[in-house]
Amino acid sequence: MKKLLSLFVALVCVMSMYALQYNVTVPAGTNACYIAGEMTNWSHTEMTKVDATHYTITIDGANASMKYKYCSGPGWSYVEKDASGGEIGDRTYSENDVVATWAAVYVPVIITGDPKDITVKAKMPATWTNTITAWVWETGKEGTEIVPTKEGDWYVYTKHCVEMNIIFKNGTGWNGDANQTSDIEHITESTCYQIVAGAGKANPVVIDCEGGDTPDNPNPGTGLTYSVTVPAGTKACYIAGEMNEWTQTAMTKVDETHYTITYDNATSSMKYKYCSGPSWDYVEMQADGVTDIQDRTYATYDIVAKWKAVYDPNGSTTPDNPNPGTGLTYSVTVPVGTNACYIAGEMNEWTQTAMTKVDETHYTITYDNATSSMKYKYCSGPSWDYVEMQADGVTDIQDRTYSANDVVAVWKAVYTPTDTPNPDDPNPGKELTYNVTVPAGTKACYIAGEMNKWTHVAMTKVDETHYTITYTNATEAMKYKYCSGPSWDYVEMQADGVTDIQERTYAANDVVAVWKAVYVPEDNPNPDNPNPDNPNPDNPNPDDPNDDGKLVVKAKMPSHWTYIISAWVWETGGEGRLAFPTQEGNWYVIREACTELNVVFRNGADWSTDANKTVDMKFSKSTCIELSQTGANKATYTVVDCETTDLEDVTLKEDAIKFIQDGQLYILHNGVLYNAYGQIVK
Repeated sequence: MKKLLSLFVALVCVMSMYALQYNVTVPAGTNACYIAGEMTNWSHTEMTKVDATHYTITIDGANASMKYKYCSGPGWSYVEKDASGGEIGDRTYSENDVVATWAAVYVPVIITGDPKDITVKAKMPATWTNTITAWVWETGKEGTEIVPTKEGDWYVYTKHCVEMNIIFKNGTGWNGDANQTSDIEHITESTCYQIVAGAGKANPVVIDCEGGDTPDNPNPGTGLTYSVTVPAGTKACYIAGEMNEWTQTAMTKVDETHYTITYDNATSSMKYKYCSGPSWDYVEMQADGVTDIQDRTYATYDIVAKWKAVYDPNGSTTPDNPNPGTGLTYSVTVPVGTNACYIAGEMNEWTQTAMTKVDETHYTITYDNATSSMKYKYCSGPSWDYVEMQADGVTDIQDRTYSANDVVAVWKAVYTPTDTPNPDDPNPGKELTYNVTVPAGTKACYIAGEMNKWTHVAMTKVDETHYTITYTNATEAMKYKYCSGPSWDYVEMQADGVTDIQERTYAANDVVAVWKAVYVPEDNPNPDNPNPDNPNPDNPNPDDPNDDGKLVVKAKMPSHWTYIISAWVWETGGEGRLAFPTQEGNWYVIREACTELNVVFRNGADWSTDANKTVDMKFSKSTCIELSQTGANKATYTVVDCETTDLEDVTLKEDAIKFIQDGQLYILHNGVLYNAYGQIVK
């Protein structure tokens, strides 16, 4: 009997080693409490509420040495902090824990609607070579690790629920940010993604499930509704992103902590951020109030942890505008010899606007819509050729923010208005006639410049070597060039026929030395077709009868461009738009139905810095290019053979065959077709 009792006691002791009860006291106002640690595989597990400030949970298999933390919600954005808001280390077991404060207080979302099958399909980065797994959870419920089904290039998972959330991972468990995606949250409809790897977590980009490059809109034809929960004490909420050209736009107030707005033109891949006021001075921050947050992509429900500053629209004074309702007056002292002064900034969409002359060295202007955080610069004339510089006359100055009295040290160049009685407006309504003498044999002459938005406009023929045109909106400072035909293929050159000429500024009589090429319009039976060798202007490639009429630009990016590759594209003379190239092997591809395409490729989805974009490029025929970049300057490009690939030096077995199709390398071995990354091609 004694032995039996000893065995029972030992069994109870063993059982107690593998089950622990966790008890925690939380701050007032907590709505829920979760625990995540080694005993839960670091998944957020909801605890049982005892009362308003106490929660408990018993976890089988736990032991006192296991690490853990508490969160007010089912994610690390709600993690516990110390009393001053600082990070705390992982806990080890204590019978009664106390949470000082939260990074953010979770507000449970009530999910309504009928469950249905939601399918997520994703294409992984080529560098993800481990077993692809995913962490999946229904909103408000516990998550689990799964292995998606492999269907060709797609990794597929279907869950029967109202709203699904998923994180794709390069391997099992957690292997660092670079081996998983950011949280893909609030998925209510079947969706397809391209996972784009970078320096941190991989970025999921919504794509066409049929393989196209069009960013998806989960509500086609109805736009997207942005809903956000904001910190208590917020007075207003603004949204700024790609859907509104990064302009802070006021959202509609639902209640004290909720705001909403709908955009008809939005797509779920567009980037955005929230602000408590109408400028970046009030932008949202991470919970510590110091660290910036990354640009957001669409989620049905967003939560702001903290503001950089809280805007008070009803205050007598605010950080944004010291004169609410009266605007701001800009006053500047300029160097002796200045003939005019212009201001350009966020308050006038960076357009050089003439200021009012007070005396020889002082100018002023008032803007009703200005705020003190808006950026601006001064110019001595109506273009950036006359921008202010640092005192050495060489170094650029930073964009200014508001000061009641500014001082310009020196101008890059001093503008001298001519033929006008008003130096503050160099050509009010004045006409300028451009006259040019051209080389013998010229068949036509075009002008392209700032006065016609760099569109090639045909001039009037006077005689065999003289052309003319008049513009009513021109100024002498505007830049321009001449061409013998309707594109830059026919631009004027220096007398050697090789060296480019600088952009011109106004002269009453210009002379062209030589053309890069002489345009012959009479050899073209279709004047709307700039390529007389091609009788079908809808097909830019007459050698390919199957061409769909689109001009194609294929580009290889610099190796250090690791963000989402985007592009700004526009047809010559037309408006530009944001585009996301299709990735085809090593190529990033833009296809546009136009005659002359302009492209700026970008390392990311915004303008950022010169180091994250290319020079402006113009193409009149389908072209393949390779981008290169050194230093902080814009990337340049070299035209390359479209049939080449960076992976042609792949080592093959003797019985394998390699070939290139559509700019991609394929390998055939034992009757199985592989791509250059060793993946089986369906």
